[in-house]
Amino acid sequence: MKLATTEIAQKAADAGKQVAYVATGALLGLLALQAVLAAAVIVLARVLPLWASALAVGGALALIAFGFVSKGASALHNMNPEPQQTLLSLEDTKSWMKKAVQ
Repeated sequence: MKLATTEIAQKAADAGKQVAYVATGALLGLLALQAVLAAAVIVLARVLPLWASALAVGGALALIAFGFVSKGASALHNMNPEPQQTLLSLEDTKSWMKKAVQ
């Protein structure tokens, strides 16, 4: 039992370290996205007023975000949280036990 506890603790520590790498990568990716969006605003400001270029880039990003949120919310709304395979397995086990008892 002590070996299992030690092994699980070690794996949890290793997983925590990897989660930190993922979080750092996600943060750096977000900063990179902000830089690219700022560059897009600056490029568009050559042909549009600055406020209009910022509005265009922000609006496009808002539409993309809305698409992702709508897709995820719709999928979550339609998801059935019941463990169907487990329930079927329990029904099979129940039927088998009834037959075995008779």
